[in-house]
Amino acid sequence: MSILNYIPGVAHVKALTQLICKDEEGALRTLETFHTKTPIVAHVIAGITKLAGEDKIAEKFWDGGNSSLNALPVVGHVKGLGHYIFLDIEGGDKAMVDATSTTLNIADGIPVVGHAKGAIHYVCGDVEGGNKAMKAATRTTAVMGAGAGGFLIGGPLGAVSSGVSAGAGWDTINASVTDWKEVNGLAKIIENPTSVDSYFDAGLSFVGDGMAGYSGGKIAKEVVRRVGNKAAGGSASPAAPAKEHPPHQHPPGEAEIAAAQQLVEDLDAGKITFEEYQQKWDAMKPKGGFDNAPVKVNADQLQSYYDNGIINKRQYNQATKEMAAAGGKNVTVNVPLNQAPTSDCASGNQPPQKPTENKRSKPACRVSVLRQRLTELLNRIRQFISREDGRQWSRADRQFQRESFRQIHEIVSELISNGHSVAIRNDNLELVIYSRDGSWRIGIEYQVVDFLDIHDQLIGQQFPLDPASSCPTVLSAEFQGSGLHLTRQVDHGGHTNVIYGIRCRLCDRRLGPGNISYVGQTTRSVHARVCLEHARSVANAINDEVYDSGEASRRPMCEHAANHYQNNDGPRDTQPRNVFREVMDVILLPTGGQDDLRSWECFWQFFLHCRKYYWGWSKR
Repeated sequence: MSILNYIPGVAHVKALTQLICKDEEGALRTLETFHTKTPIVAHVIAGITKLAGEDKIAEKFWDGGNSSLNALPVVGHVKGLGHYIFLDIEGGDKAMVDATSTTLNIADGIPVVGHAKGAIHYVCGDVEGGNKAMKAATRTTAVMGAGAGGFLIGGPLGAVSSGVSAGAGWDTINASVTDWKEVNGLAKIIENPTSVDSYFDAGLSFVGDGMAGYSGGKIAKEVVRRVGNKAAGGSASPAAPAKEHPPHQHPPGEAEIAAAQQLVEDLDAGKITFEEYQQKWDAMKPKGGFDNAPVKVNADQLQSYYDNGIINKRQYNQATKEMAAAGGKNVTVNVPLNQAPTSDCASGNQPPQKPTENKRSKPACRVSVLRQRLTELLNRIRQFISREDGRQWSRADRQFQRESFRQIHEIVSELISNGHSVAIRNDNLELVIYSRDGSWRIGIEYQVVDFLDIHDQLIGQQFPLDPASSCPTVLSAEFQGSGLHLTRQVDHGGHTNVIYGIRCRLCDRRLGPGNISYVGQTTRSVHARVCLEHARSVANAINDEVYDSGEASRRPMCEHAANHYQNNDGPRDTQPRNVFREVMDVILLPTGGQDDLRSWECFWQFFLHCRKYYWGWSKR
């Protein structure tokens, strides 16, 4: 009997379908099962009929509801214990047997567990039970394995579809091999295509196989991630989580932070030797480390910390509530020590290096070195631009162009990791890198970005659509040598906290895909944000006929794709929901492994000319 007959709503839809298909007997059977066997429902009806004086009917409903409860794992066992407590041995035995039987049947379908159970059946001489457990466990293993393979090819959707296909194939072959004595899933439809029960039971099987396939895909994703990170020598995730304090430790207080900073100052002033400093530092670190520092802030500073990404929304909301409760007084927030407003040479949670050549000198300030490098590099680029007189570029000129951008990217990446931020200022004509305490800033003007021409490195690299995927082509831009190169990303659903660009596949066909015209950020997966939401927005723009309307000015990317659709530039008979896939490529842009997505979004929007000011598609 199908479990669907016990589910409220589903059972009624099934019965209605049977009535529509003129299977009145089947509809009555479905509703009877629902009312007489479904726990709570059957018990309520039993109570009503008991009050009406129909004792026999009430007993039928009551026993039916109890029988279903008995069959539920854990619930049946607890119910059996209740029977034993009230000395109802017969009722307790029945509940225990039914619940245990269901539990063992479920165990049959669990890989490894079902195989071990089957082996025990064989040892005990129960060949039939052994075959049943082995088949069920092997079937689940095959479905999950197919889901793992499907995930590597087509992501989550590939995992689900592969799991369903594998389960349907298994059921069909098994029915054929057993001369249709064992009929499940799709085989039920093949055996009896006119029965509504067959379709509902097969649908239930498909749902279960889809979930098993998805689970296999998640396992495959985790294995690939771990293997890939081991091979690369990297961490276990794209963005390593913040370091946690061991259970016996605690975050440092203001006194500990002050003591650590005083220790550095004493070393700089020559009051203690390096050996004394090292001993005191080592004794201090195990007390909780210096990952986060408590800082007193007013309302303006709190807003600034949130706007610049130093604290998250939860911390901001909590501090705002505390400030309101305290009548607007300053409150304490925990911020990363190397991002708190400190001096230029703040050493974060790393001690200074030991002086060399027996000379005591102030520890090298990495931030100051980076700033100086960036200033000198920008000046060299400006000098090159001022000397350019239309002459043909040499190979060395092109190399300088590409090396310059890679160096800028590396320097900005390290500055962001040391508490700096990036923003587009002065009416979109300047990219500003600045310290969050406001003590330093440097601007990169439009002419420098135009000289570097990052599009030149990317637009000539083309990739065909993946016929096995329903998603757009997702690529990853990575530095190789001095230039950026693209590689296809199959498992783009696993990429989160990223900056991504979007370009048109159909523009500038002779040169390859067009420029990257949109840059955005997402903390969710690329699949959820781009393949689903952006694709849906483009389809809505097409369905709403957004081409040259006022709405289009707010949605230039959607307008662009909709225009291609209107002009029939893509493949024939392309549906609106597939236009984004046919027209757009998605490119994951390098961010140096940092979490400050807002700064990186500004960085790439400026270097790729993606703001609407530059005829791009990005609103900000």
